[in-house]
Amino acid sequence: MLYDNLYNRYEIVKWNKQGLKKQRAMTNKKHNILHYIKKFILVAAFLVGTVMLFNRPLTNFLIENYHPVIFKENAVNTKRAPYDWNDVKPLNIFTVIKARIYHPQIQVIGGIYNQKLGLDVPIVNGVDSTIYALCAGVLKPGQKMGTGNFTLAAHNIPTSKDALFTPIYNKAKIGDTLYVTNFKKVYSYRIYAKSSVSKYNQTILKDSKQPILTLITCGDTNNSNRVVFQAKLTKTASYNNVSPSTRAYLDEKYAVKDSRWDTIYLNVFNKHPQAENHKKVK
Repeated sequence: MLYDNLYNRYEIVKWNKQGLKKQRAMTNKKHNILHYIKKFILVAAFLVGTVMLFNRPLTNFLIENYHPVIFKENAVNTKRAPYDWNDVKPLNIFTVIKARIYHPQIQVIGGIYNQKLGLDVPIVNGVDSTIYALCAGVLKPGQKMGTGNFTLAAHNIPTSKDALFTPIYNKAKIGDTLYVTNFKKVYSYRIYAKSSVSKYNQTILKDSKQPILTLITCGDTNNSNRVVFQAKLTKTASYNNVSPSTRAYLDEKYAVKDSRWDTIYLNVFNKHPQAENHKKVK
């Protein structure tokens, strides 16, 4: 009898100890889960805060340091270019990162530049958010440099000096010359008009018998107006005749190749596109 009572008490104590161990284990598990949740929240808050803090500088850096490889055959390939105005959204860091990582619709056909203004923007056929994240877009299918009304649009970024059409918005004046090239020819346009129009104004896109250039960019913070620059063609020249300083300026931005086989060659032999360009200039 005494032995049974002692054994029962031992079992009760043993059971209580096991219960306490399980309870402590559950409590520790809950504490660990809460600890990891707090850590995750803190890390997420830190990352979001960092992105918000460096959002504009990082966005500007990614745009300004976009160095496309250009294939000359792209200048005549307009079949797959998207023209989706509904896709165009205000510029943000996520759109720019996405464009830098994956951008099949960006097939650069040329560039618009003015070294004094600090302007050097790739030109792409088409309209959508990915194109506008890194380049200036040709607004209508079938347009050609040096003929009719060659229309381009790009973002103006108030927090940057050199990104996209910011130099035009901030510095360009009537009488300034802008240069458009497909890396075969260079078309010189002199600005003759500047205006502010509604974003719904379509008259600026009408074709012209005279060769002109129409540039459109954001005009105000509430995105209701557009600033428009128009310029007349004054000269057409061979790209081979540009000055060495201009060639060096453009080579900092672009790597121009006749075909995609050039890029395969560069990758196989670990050649740097810009280094190859500088060799050609020399």
